[in-house]
Amino acid sequence: NINNNPSISQNPVIEQSPTDIMPLSEKRNTKSVFYIGTMGKSLHDEDETFGEYYRGLNLAYQVNASEHIAIYTAVNFGNRSTVTIGGTEYDSEPFGEVSYHSFELDALLSSNNYKGWQFYTGLGLFTEKFSPSIGDSDSFNGSNFILGMGYSWQTLQVQIRTAINNSSDYNDEHSHSLTNLQLGFNF
Repeated sequence: NINNNPSISQNPVIEQSPTDIMPLSEKRNTKSVFYIGTMGKSLHDEDETFGEYYRGLNLAYQVNASEHIAIYTAVNFGNRSTVTIGGTEYDSEPFGEVSYHSFELDALLSSNNYKGWQFYTGLGLFTEKFSPSIGDSDSFNGSNFILGMGYSWQTLQVQIRTAINNSSDYNDEHSHSLTNLQLGFNF
């Protein structure tokens, strides 16, 4: 009988590594993220001969509905930093101080809202105010299209995102975008 022969050793081989499998409880630990970061608002004409650039602070909050869907809200505060006239960039100080405030609400579709690499896109709504006014108005409302990417660890995230703003209130010749570099805290 082969089973009882002492000269034949039989050791069952089962190859299964617990590090290859991530429990759902560990993967789904990020329900919300609080972000703090920089804000850069750009508005310029098609030829980039006239434009303004604003810099400031970004505060945001994201709720992850699932691994791929999230709701994102943000406020941005800043001041005009440079002015472009005739294709030449100038410090904005001689032109007077203009402050910028905005709020946005976005729905995001992501490759991953939890740990690891994150690539996402989304659509949303925004409202923004310039003080004193620029052009014909001091406030604008509209929709935006978002693209972003980042990386998330257990407790921290790093993100870069760009929102292309669209509003019927804008001058048709100008392009508006908002870029954020953010540090996120998962909880």
